[in-house]
Amino acid sequence: PLAPHPTSPKLEDTQDWTEFSPSATVTMFAPESWTDGFVNSAMLYVTYSEGFKAGGFSDFGLDEPTVFDPEIVQNTEFGFKMELADNRVRMNGAIYSMDYDDLQLGVTRIFGELDTKFGITNAGNAKMQGVELELVFVPTANLYLSFTGSYIDAEYKEFDDEFVNSDGDVELTDRTAESFNGLPEQTYSWVAQYDWDTNFALITPRISGYYKDEIYIGQEPAAFLFEDDATLDSYTVWNARVAIASHQVEGLEVAFYANNFTDEFFYGTGNVNASNIGAASVIRGKPKSYGIELFYAW
Repeated sequence: PLAPHPTSPKLEDTQDWTEFSPSATVTMFAPESWTDGFVNSAMLYVTYSEGFKAGGFSDFGLDEPTVFDPEIVQNTEFGFKMELADNRVRMNGAIYSMDYDDLQLGVTRIFGELDTKFGITNAGNAKMQGVELELVFVPTANLYLSFTGSYIDAEYKEFDDEFVNSDGDVELTDRTAESFNGLPEQTYSWVAQYDWDTNFALITPRISGYYKDEIYIGQEPAAFLFEDDATLDSYTVWNARVAIASHQVEGLEVAFYANNFTDEFFYGTGNVNASNIGAASVIRGKPKSYGIELFYAW
């Protein structure tokens, strides 16, 4: 049988949380006077919504669990969905603003010279504003093009975190100026696909890719002093695929793919703790890979 760690005994606690989370949306469909030309259809909307994430407990190596409070968010969003150019173009977009109270974040806290503990805490207040766009273009019956993009501006309005100093006392530190952990400012993706119908099969070559902006991976206050070292670089990954759907054998498809065919070297995620001796852990993204997929549907 497993024995409890003598310095980390099993801890128990109970909490209840209740929250009312309303939402409301006003939608407008474009009248015919708007859709008798280049615009074929359109829908506009405005949404106000509130979200709630229950609180919980973190084990920071203390005598009792550390309670973190529920996370509350108020979101205001304006968006549109449109079909254009004889339904060959689809464009969806949104602009939003999100205000967080008691934002829940993963942090690392230092205890003693070498002991670290990871857990969830409340960062206080934060604000995120962003724009999202999706564009699909079908210029011919065989060619499909798409693009998506997003931009996020995020900042802490209030973020007081705790740390244990060399004397073993708990102190507060202001982390408001830090970058958001693990959140890229910009992301993009794109796809180009062509359906080539031959006598023996439907051949569909496809090329796609995505871009992810740099991200900050510091989890405790000292990491921000080394912000450049605690920031993973941006990267772009390209993928290719060719699918062959047989006309002779109904339901049979063979696909050849090459993911990250430029062999982009990048780190996808990780964390940096700069206190005491300092430590960093990063996870490399998937390197170049090739493969064959076989599908049969009946």
